[in-house]
Amino acid sequence: MTMVTTSSGGRRYRASMKAPAKTRTARFVMSIAMATALAASGLTACASTTRCLPAELTASPARIAAGDTLTLASGPAECDLGFESEPIYTVVLYSSTAQQSEPLEVAPGEDGTFSSEISIPESFSPGIATVVVTGSPYDECGNESGSCAQYSVDVTITG
Repeated sequence: MTMVTTSSGGRRYRASMKAPAKTRTARFVMSIAMATALAASGLTACASTTRCLPAELTASPARIAAGDTLTLASGPAECDLGFESEPIYTVVLYSSTAQQSEPLEVAPGEDGTFSSEISIPESFSPGIATVVVTGSPYDECGNESGSCAQYSVDVTITG
């Protein structure tokens, strides 16, 4: 019998399979079954590091007219963000026509929570706009991660 035990986030996952015979086919089938069990548990056989990231951004209202005020917020992170000093996030709204708002500085709480009002510039054209937050752990991707996510949320500017 072959057994694999792994853990993640305080949970243990175990997969086992008894091969009917020690044949090349049986070992292949067993390796596919073990990989499927690991994938179903949300884990991989590769070592990985878990980064703590802020909670999802929310913007309300999601549809807003130029000249109105948008509320941008983020709830508490589900982990310790590891801030070494009091962080400052910078918030900028980008329109689909390459316009941008003046940068706004926001001081999140130790757990990443914040709420701030953003005035939509009168000059913004109708369409999709993106609120981008920089200065958060989303900006800290290393070469080993392979990609970075942007801490942002889309809104619709109405005419």
